Amino acid sequence: MAANYACSESWRLACRSALGCEIRQAELRSPSGERLGSAAYAVMKSRIFGRRLISLPFSDESALALADPDRASDAAAALKGLLDSAAGSCGAAFAELRGAGPVQEAAPADFPPSAPYVRFELALAPGHEKLRAAYNTNILKNLSKAEKFVSVEVAEAPSDMELRGLYDIYLAQMRRFGSPPLPLAYFSALSRSGLYVFFTALVGGRPAGMLAAIKDGPVLRADVNAALPGSDAFFPKVRLFDESIRWAAASGYATYDFMRTRRGSGVHAHKLKWGGTEREIRYYYRVYRGGADLNPDPDRPLYRLAAMGLRFAPMALLEKIGPLIRSAAGK
Repeated sequence: MAANYACSESWRLACRSALGCEIRQAELRSPSGERLGSAAYAVMKSRIFGRRLISLPFSDESALALADPDRASDAAAALKGLLDSAAGSCGAAFAELRGAGPVQEAAPADFPPSAPYVRFELALAPGHEKLRAAYNTNILKNLSKAEKFVSVEVAEAPSDMELRGLYDIYLAQMRRFGSPPLPLAYFSALSRSGLYVFFTALVGGRPAGMLAAIKDGPVLRADVNAALPGSDAFFPKVRLFDESIRWAAASGYATYDFMRTRRGSGVHAHKLKWGGTEREIRYYYRVYRGGADLNPDPDRPLYRLAAMGLRFAPMALLEKIGPLIRSAAGK
């Protein structure tokens, strides 16, 4: 099983330094001491969401790297022992392993799966022009409008001032959605690590949208796509998707990942129109205490009330308290 960005020290450092997560890295070994691979996971402690183990927060990748894929069963046994020990010492209600299929499928009874999200992956081999020709007609119509008004700039290492401006766009969108934002420090950490590349949509020469993508080996992952309220008529987010697909294809990436979405949502319907292949994002659980809330529904009245509060919060307050909520949730 190939390593992914969630296995990197840069990613763990961003989660640890910017979000205060306790990140643990461990070797997976057989009873005789043979190295089977490595695993990273976070110990999450929250009064709202309880105590649990997650690999890794804010990502749907596995944070598992196998030395030998043919020994997945042995690695699964080692991982189970590792998590059991960690859960016992910190009182975790459950362990949540994201995107960890090759290991967990070797021991399904020990790690029952769930698929709360899907992703869309676009193979880039045909090249941008052929991919664009296959977009849904509605996407093409909106893209044609966007190209009259929106230009896009690419930056792999934006200045602190530029990054602040991009973050303000993201913050404004999160307020509009009533969602707790990640902190600016998280974006700064990923930018410094070289994992992020930023695309800025300009309307009339002014930033109106941003897309932050993760460079993950042969895959470019569209992590955040945001636009300022009031800019919808110019379709900056559509322009950003298209331009980042163009950049990824020209830069030699094999796949473009539109990232996590829930089936049946408006975002899901929109991403279907780009022509990618839909894939389940599997989460695997090991429950230690009954009654654990494994997949809290964001439409639950309690969460809808909190979302309404975030929509009306002053921007400065949202920037201060939003990351605390996001960090506690781990998503």
